Amino acid sequence: MDIEDLLEQLRVRLSRYSLIDSLRVVYHYIQYLQFDSAMPEGIEIEPSIAAASGYDRHYYEWELDLLSRELLQYAPMGGRFSLARWNEFAGTVDLLKHIDNEIAVRGGALFQENIFREVNRIAFREFPWQERPNSWRLIRYYKIFGAPSLDSVLRDQIGLSARQLYLLGLAYTGHYLHSFDYAYPQDFSQFGVSDADLRHFMRHFSMPLSELIKLAPQSELRNEDFDYSQNPLEIYPLVHLYGGGRHRVVAPIPTYLYNRFTSGVYYELTDHRGFSQAFGDSYQGYVGEVLQAALPAERFKILSEEEYSIGRDRKDTTDWIVTDASAHLFVECKTKRLRRLSKFSLTDRTALDEDLAKIADAVVQAYKSLADAKAGRYPQWQPDALPTYPVIVFLEDSYLFDPSMEKDIEDRVIALLQSAGIDSNVMNTDPYAICSTGDFEILCQVIAPASIAGILNRRHRGERTKWNMRSFLLGEFGDQISKLDKGGLFPDALQSIHPGLVTPVDKKTLPTK
Repeated sequence: MDIEDLLEQLRVRLSRYSLIDSLRVVYHYIQYLQFDSAMPEGIEIEPSIAAASGYDRHYYEWELDLLSRELLQYAPMGGRFSLARWNEFAGTVDLLKHIDNEIAVRGGALFQENIFREVNRIAFREFPWQERPNSWRLIRYYKIFGAPSLDSVLRDQIGLSARQLYLLGLAYTGHYLHSFDYAYPQDFSQFGVSDADLRHFMRHFSMPLSELIKLAPQSELRNEDFDYSQNPLEIYPLVHLYGGGRHRVVAPIPTYLYNRFTSGVYYELTDHRGFSQAFGDSYQGYVGEVLQAALPAERFKILSEEEYSIGRDRKDTTDWIVTDASAHLFVECKTKRLRRLSKFSLTDRTALDEDLAKIADAVVQAYKSLADAKAGRYPQWQPDALPTYPVIVFLEDSYLFDPSMEKDIEDRVIALLQSAGIDSNVMNTDPYAICSTGDFEILCQVIAPASIAGILNRRHRGERTKWNMRSFLLGEFGDQISKLDKGGLFPDALQSIHPGLVTPVDKKTLPTK
């Protein structure tokens, strides 16, 4: 059957279901899959699925994400059938699976030629769901956006301070982790949040259902990228419903709300004058706080960035240098993140190539700075016989599981080093590593009881040189990592948002009038 015919079959099927009721069913299935929340009475589930766990359930959050997007596009406000019935739910999701399979079959040569690219974009689709809302990510972004320079940007662009933004975000997320809807508005004045503040929050993170319905067709990709069509709920996770004299706000996918006020608030601020510099400075400062919190001061010396000159050229040293008795760690902080087109387009590599080039530039920048350091040009650090390890820390995870992408970066680095007059053998004598902030937080805690060389020598030995940082850490130190403090490196940070706040998954209810 032609893909267009299958999509028409999907449209006809979805037109039988009530949109709001269907979004409610999607909500409960996602909560069940992500948090093992009990399925409420009235929503059927196959006993064998209910008894299974993980991938054995055969139904996954990313499929429900796509289902909710298609429901917004095709489901009417009223319908004769309900997704609460197991055969209706399973049949609909299975149809989505069938469309996915048919796209792969009909694009066989295309997918075979881009097999590793496909693996990488599958990772971008599936892996984020494995990271549930957690204190580590929440505190990371709260500390970054809570820096005075960025807090003022938040006030200008959104009308909220970081504290107000995160208080409202946490309150709503906590509520929606166990309830689909909520009567709107509510009184937050006892928490220092006015009605005007609440309206500012809703203006950026919510939308009436009627408007979301209009957005859905604009993002559907009717080609090999169909599964990666953007869901409007990613941008506006809170949905206003009106009817029967009631005004309710629902959150079909609460995880999207959590994502929007943590990492996603970035997109609200990028056009603000001065944001880029303030964001980079705050992020660099946060990485320094991670180093200081994770590494014992009696064994690790931490040096911050300083200025230096070569002739008339003013330069900055690497962002952070960490030294112990075994080695030096040169840390370069980068806020660059892969764009959506880079993550999900199978055939158009333009954006991906541009982003990979920027990653390679960051690596080469680290090596250029290291060359100056080893030439004795740094004011705060002098070279010695200890090994050095450059680490480039990106704010978000790039999921570089495609060997061709890793080779692409490496080839670009070699070419750029040669152009700069730097022997590319430095990649062997001073091997670099790329990692996300989350992985870097863990890396520092793994290094803390050991040593820089003791850990990174293992990272750059044998087949591990081809592993990304997360695979290395989990593969080599899984037991140690499982024992790390669930509250992260800054367990008291939430108290500045509101006393008594512990974790974003407390499932606390919202304040009521």
